[in-house]
Amino acid sequence: MKIAITDYSFPDLGIEEGILRPLGHELVALKDKRPPSEIAAFVGDSDAVITQFAPVNAEVIGAMRQAKVIVRYGIGVDNVDLEAARARNIPVCNVPDYCIDEVANHTLAFILASTRQVVSNCVKIRGGQWGLATALDQMRALRDMTVGFGRIGREVVSRLRAFKCRVLVHDPVVAAGAIEQA
Repeated sequence: MKIAITDYSFPDLGIEEGILRPLGHELVALKDKRPPSEIAAFVGDSDAVITQFAPVNAEVIGAMRQAKVIVRYGIGVDNVDLEAARARNIPVCNVPDYCIDEVANHTLAFILASTRQVVSNCVKIRGGQWGLATALDQMRALRDMTVGFGRIGREVVSRLRAFKCRVLVHDPVVAAGAIEQA
């Protein structure tokens, strides 16, 4: 089985090679960003395609002569044309819990930075000035903010509880019992 990786941003493919090569799979990869026409030519004879950020659009999917699956490194599948894949009966998979903690932590860092005006205050101090970079009435308290409740949102909320934030939830996809339990 030939597995094509359209792009990746990490240093190497040691994990993928360690799993796939011993099973007898051939692994081919492009490292850097390429135009869809190049990606289409690259994946044409692959049995499976793994992608990170590359556009796996209708042109690329149309060039897949024997692909049985498209796998996206990460949560979203926004770079994959799902309709084109569906039309060719090629399932599209993702990693739904990839980087949940890291993204939640990063989100909390941005929330704290924006509510406390960390960047603008830092710039002002580096410029030799002292005092608030933003008027007090422009600063927001964490307790007054609203955060979503998807997988990442739940993790952000769990971190924000320490700041005494009010949690409001409406999610038509998440069962009411799961919301109450969380």
